[in-house]
Amino acid sequence: EKRCYAFLDSHKQGLFPRQIAYLLTRHYQQTDKMASVKKLLPYIQGFFPPSDSLATRYDVELYYMQAIASLMTFKYDEALAGFEYVQEQYPASHQEDNLAYWHAMTLMFMQKYEDAYPEFEAYLENFPEGKWVASANFQLGTCMFGMEEYEKAKERFTVVIEQFPDSPPYPDALSMRADIVGAEEGETKLDDAIADYQKAIRAAQAVFDEAPARSVKQATYATFQLATAY
Repeated sequence: EKRCYAFLDSHKQGLFPRQIAYLLTRHYQQTDKMASVKKLLPYIQGFFPPSDSLATRYDVELYYMQAIASLMTFKYDEALAGFEYVQEQYPASHQEDNLAYWHAMTLMFMQKYEDAYPEFEAYLENFPEGKWVASANFQLGTCMFGMEEYEKAKERFTVVIEQFPDSPPYPDALSMRADIVGAEEGETKLDDAIADYQKAIRAAQAVFDEAPARSVKQATYATFQLATAY
């Protein structure tokens, strides 16, 4: 590690220092050392402008991971600025869909539901085949719930339940819809809420049982959901 930093101190140009910074970043992420990720920022900012597309791709990745580190350490304003920097400096990059989604998620964690909502809508419009389509639909429901638009929230959770039954947010969508339905008047509504809770429990148990086969997908979602942040 010390040799890596010594190298970065004296090498600012080309691909190799970017690769060293990337490997350090990945190591720190995997060991949950986000503060160490952030310490790499001055080195990244000190690199000479990239001379080819591969070096540019590394820059995108490094700055994107800096923004993620800010998000993971609850520095939301810093995370927003980081995502926006990559979006502005490297438009249409390979991280374009991730940048859009996590910028919106950061606003969500800040409980800025009215600001986050149109960004999730824009994500669905711009990335209809994106990796976060199911999650974006769920977060639209969460935004509406946060704005106390409960009927609209229920509609969005229903979209997740009906269209994305194999997605990570499926159990949460069932639970959130059950919360809304359970608060409505009528014995039938209570029965419907209980049925959703039971489905959510079964779905969550299925995920647990299939953990070896789906561990990477589920771990990624769990890591970045940051549920305790709000």
